[in-house]
Amino acid sequence: MKTKNYNITGTTVTKILSASDKVILDKPSMTISNLNASVANVSVYYFKENYIVAGNTTETYYVLKAFPMSGYRTLTLDKSDFAFGNKGFDLFLVLGASSETVDVIVNY
Repeated sequence: MKTKNYNITGTTVTKILSASDKVILDKPSMTISNLNASVANVSVYYFKENYIVAGNTTETYYVLKAFPMSGYRTLTLDKSDFAFGNKGFDLFLVLGASSETVDVIVNY
């Protein structure tokens, strides 16, 4: 099993997993910890750029969208919440405000 760790602050979109990371369908888990006293609005989504289809369409699928995490709380998504194979998809996380900070640990 592999692990990636991130400390994310602000509204910059962060790629958590790349489509080239070989994720085993029933193995991934993710822990997101809010490091501030205030609420953090967390969005986690898969994104695929599809250049084969005319018009360069994109596909976005949300795991969490503007999920309000209370201050100093941790959310864990295990295989029952978060089982996926990411073939062709990147996984991203973005926060709702520049003052928000989270730690993210992904096991895959």
